Amino acid sequence: MHALSSLAPLAQAGVVAAGYDGNNLRLAERPAALVRVHSMVDLPRECPDLAHWPERTGGCLDADPAVLRLGPREWLLVSETQDADTVRDAVDAVVDRSSAAVYDSSDGCAVFRLDGAAAPWLLAKVCSLDVPAGLSGAWCARTRMGQVAVVVYCRGSASGAFELVVDRSLARYLWELLTSSAAHAAELADAHGGAA
Repeated sequence: MHALSSLAPLAQAGVVAAGYDGNNLRLAERPAALVRVHSMVDLPRECPDLAHWPERTGGCLDADPAVLRLGPREWLLVSETQDADTVRDAVDAVVDRSSAAVYDSSDGCAVFRLDGAAAPWLLAKVCSLDVPAGLSGAWCARTRMGQVAVVVYCRGSASGAFELVVDRSLARYLWELLTSSAAHAAELADAHGGAA
């Protein structure tokens, strides 16, 4: 990551304990490289490196980097193992920069990982997404949590992990909303099972 991101968003905002760990719910801040791609034209499907990028909004390529289709001609690439420059260079090699913007938004965002049986309950408490437990396959959506714009990325793994991407300036607010609602979400999961 860049030198600017040496201090995590929550630490910059004065949050000391950047984790919640219950028996059926875990929430943690995660370092990640985030690269956005906005194109003025459809990406060429004949390009082998782009052939597996999701064609529909809400679709995901669950890999590293993960490729999230946020909207028409708009993608977000998320990597926990590569830095943003490496991801951006890979995109630059296959995307025509005369008709597309490719930029690093890592330093402008925070990423939280939410997982466990109570994760769908917590999401149901703080946003309007209908997130049934046991939903298979990777997907993404843009929503609002407490009036804050958030990208939700559901990993396709059996763990049912969610990545929440939020503007860095609003990270503390979202963190406090999630942690204050976590205990009740855990109670709901214990009382009613994994489905929200």
